[in-house]
Amino acid sequence: MLGQLDAQASADLVTRMADFTMLLDAGGRILELSVNSEDLAGVVDDSWVGHDLRELASAESRARLEELLKRVTTEPGSVESCDVSHAGADDGDLLVRYRAVARGADAEILLLGQDMRPEANLRQQLMNAQQALEQDYWRLRQIETRYRRLFLSLIHI
Repeated sequence: MLGQLDAQASADLVTRMADFTMLLDAGGRILELSVNSEDLAGVVDDSWVGHDLRELASAESRARLEELLKRVTTEPGSVESCDVSHAGADDGDLLVRYRAVARGADAEILLLGQDMRPEANLRQQLMNAQQALEQDYWRLRQIETRYRRLFLSLIHI
């Protein structure tokens, strides 16, 4: 069914599936950029065009990006993915899940970026809630221990 879509419809579908899309050359340099999310408008912008994507990633993410680009260019047509952190955003790191596909070893690479900050925020809220529950549990245990001591001391009187 998807094979019957024309080129423009396919392009529209692909760009709407991601928060932003990039077209890279085989070396990883950004040729084109399209941002589809208002939340990213101030973070991911046209200043990225012309830069090597690895330069924009945090130090710990560069090796993952390098591996992603290598896998995609050696296996044309395959879809590869990885999670990357871009440093320098105003409200902390920009966490992105990239999916990439290339047409050939020397061809351009289409990169779809999904903003993972909402998911990271939910995980952080879950961890905070779990820590709060554990703290409440230990407070309850301390109160229980105090009451037991008090009742034991009353029994011995």
